[in-house]
Amino acid sequence: MNTPARYLLSWLLLSGLSMSAPAATVLFVVGEAEYGTAESLPAFAKSDLEPAGYRSEFVFAKSGERSSEECHEFPGLGAALKRADVLFLSVRRRFPLAADLKAIRDWIESGKPVVGIRTSSHAFGERPKGAGYQAAAGHAAWNSFDQDVLGVSYTGHYNSRNGHACLVRVDPGAAGDSILKGLKLPQPALIFSHLYKSEVIDPGVKVLLRASIKEEDADEPVAWTVTRGGQRTFYTSAGGADEMKLPWFRKLLVNGIRWSLGGTGKGTAGVNPVLGRWKLSIADAQGTLHHPLITLAAEGQGLAGTYRAASDNQEYPAREIKAEGGRLSFLVEGPEWTVRYDGRLEGDSLAGRLTYDIAGQQGVTEFSGTLEP
Repeated sequence: MNTPARYLLSWLLLSGLSMSAPAATVLFVVGEAEYGTAESLPAFAKSDLEPAGYRSEFVFAKSGERSSEECHEFPGLGAALKRADVLFLSVRRRFPLAADLKAIRDWIESGKPVVGIRTSSHAFGERPKGAGYQAAAGHAAWNSFDQDVLGVSYTGHYNSRNGHACLVRVDPGAAGDSILKGLKLPQPALIFSHLYKSEVIDPGVKVLLRASIKEEDADEPVAWTVTRGGQRTFYTSAGGADEMKLPWFRKLLVNGIRWSLGGTGKGTAGVNPVLGRWKLSIADAQGTLHHPLITLAAEGQGLAGTYRAASDNQEYPAREIKAEGGRLSFLVEGPEWTVRYDGRLEGDSLAGRLTYDIAGQQGVTEFSGTLEP
């Protein structure tokens, strides 16, 4: 093989695919005045979500004052839902206009993904006492949202005292779950908001993280998924301002959003479970492993990506990207080379053959890959 061809082959093995379009649009609906998510979630979207390749859009309650009926109004919600791929809720006992709550119900019932944090367990739930805690005329409540969507019965919280640590741990049945990949819990791992009481009632719930307070004999799930057919919901009862400062917690949210988009239920807006960054492994003739990265993004009803060489930092469009029938394939062409990947998908794993023509040097080699969290 001549020198230019050797450089091109090295470029092939050390290259990766970077994103040319956002993977999906996450619609944040925010209506709570206790945990500061009107500030922390936009910061999270900027620092963690957008670098991962997602668009974000926000709809805020018109007012934060419980005494004002405007605290139950979410301007532009209906139109924003039509542009979204994921519905992310941070809402506490708000009662939207009936048409807006119907749009949320329709979204969920059609099988589209939902992510919720903290007070979203009682996002639209009334309570008998207190002004502004019952739905007014023209507005609507959803008192069983916790059971219908999150698969649990929320019954309040523990009144944690100073010095009573709330310790987080991985649930034994969740080891190896994709949402927990890359998640490094510190020792000890703590949450600082009051621990919620959440009784699991739906067999579709998979608990990922639990938290306990020894002094109060408290042990509760704090992060879980719900799967019903093709519809996916991720929820965590944490999410206060102090939790949002924790790198592991923000990583949990990003992973939960990514997982929610992996469903194939009706109404998933063309979201494909191959979206994200794949770490590939290719062995050269000497047995040395090389690890190109391929990141796939949604574009309209199809997929898009850009192939970038580590050696010359030049970018080339990936073409003929297909993800169907349990297979993933794509083609990349440069001035003097053509490379095609074709592999079989099995969950978060990919394996197949790479066919190349580099400056007249042709060959086939095997590759494998895993979807990174």
